Amino acid sequence: MIQLPRRSVTRFFIPLVDVMMLLFCIFLLMPMVQPGEGFSGDQGLKDANENARLKREVERLKNEGKDRLHALQEELARLRREKGHVLQQRLAFRVLEIDSTSGKLFYYDPDRTEIRNQIDAEALIDRDRRDRAGDTKELFYLVILPRDPNSDFPRRPQQKKYADWFKDVTVFYDTPGASPAAGKQP
Repeated sequence: MIQLPRRSVTRFFIPLVDVMMLLFCIFLLMPMVQPGEGFSGDQGLKDANENARLKREVERLKNEGKDRLHALQEELARLRREKGHVLQQRLAFRVLEIDSTSGKLFYYDPDRTEIRNQIDAEALIDRDRRDRAGDTKELFYLVILPRDPNSDFPRRPQQKKYADWFKDVTVFYDTPGASPAAGKQP
């Protein structure tokens, strides 16, 4: 009697034949398939040229950006210088101070002169306008609040009274050591 071998050789060849047939079919189909549109034999050379061109473009843009940044910084510095000149040409400043012990309003011309009431304030404004009669500058009064942080002055009624005295001109209140936003009118 014939006995089948324990291991069948066909178990190994059938999958191998399937793979071989698949590879042969791909080999037969290869001539029909054309290379892609962007494919060429010198693709590596084109990529190298493109990389070099892009690097040159990046360097040009960096240099252009540095030049533009430098020009903008110079323009900003010029505008800052001009801003100070424009303010000096447009505004006529008078500095007033508030005494930290009494809350009284005063200015120096050249000696300390106290503004006691509305009449004194109007006289100061009229004198400043007369002194600048030919000037087109706008009067600007800067009221410096007491430097002493423990001072209780000026009190609310005093602030209201001072604001009423100078209602026809521009007044800015400055608190020494405070942020610029703190200088608004009471």
